Amino acid sequence: MLSTTWKCLWIFFGLFFLSFFVKGQEIAITGVYQGKSLFIQNPLSEGVEKFCVREVLLNGRALNLNLKLSALEIDFKGLDLYTPVSIRVLHDTICSPKIVNPQAIFWHSSFRFNSIVFIEEEIKWNTRGEREKASYIIERLGGEDWIEIDEIPSQGQFASSDYSYFPELTEGSNKFRVKYRASANNYLYSDEVEFVYYKVPITFTPKVVSDKMTLSRATAFEILNEKEEVILTGNAKEIPLRLLKPGNYYIILDGFKESFVKK
Repeated sequence: MLSTTWKCLWIFFGLFFLSFFVKGQEIAITGVYQGKSLFIQNPLSEGVEKFCVREVLLNGRALNLNLKLSALEIDFKGLDLYTPVSIRVLHDTICSPKIVNPQAIFWHSSFRFNSIVFIEEEIKWNTRGEREKASYIIERLGGEDWIEIDEIPSQGQFASSDYSYFPELTEGSNKFRVKYRASANNYLYSDEVEFVYYKVPITFTPKVVSDKMTLSRATAFEILNEKEEVILTGNAKEIPLRLLKPGNYYIILDGFKESFVKK
């Protein structure tokens, strides 16, 4: 059994590990933007009258920096606060640039987004380290601004939690992200996900139902009785209807009304 001291040390390193490493001609560091600039010491290459750093990439994108300076500043312009960041510094082999203040992007939390993807028209994400009474805010890109569209309470499962959400989509590109909020000043964004949507009419089967109805894709629906009164609503791909009394009914999908029979 590990002693209490060793357990504390392992927890400490787990919380503060930033994937900070040097590999060949590259320095890489990851963390979270917290409103502070990151500085890189850029020495002259030994015996050569040129500076060490060849290129700096932020989240895979090359930055337009003046590399003929002894100190380089990454100001994270255009990024929202608490966005995950990954920096790669490519440099000559005969010199060693240095990250001056790596603590600027330290993220003192065990929470992380393991994954976030679009599957058909559904956003799915998996997390680790979430707290009770936290929440997830779904945001949609509208023009140049991110707009909050919904909020989901956390499950409070530290080990692993899975979530899904069906957003309303418009034709063309739809971009979303999820914000984990542990408290008013403690939150973290997921990566952005995009779904290019081309509207296809939704169909359903069978027309004569005994047990359930299946839609061509998950969507919002309304079931009406013969008097056209709404008796059931939801958002799903399969609709259980075995409890309906035999008779004629209507279903509304994407604003269109069609009839079906419950036998």
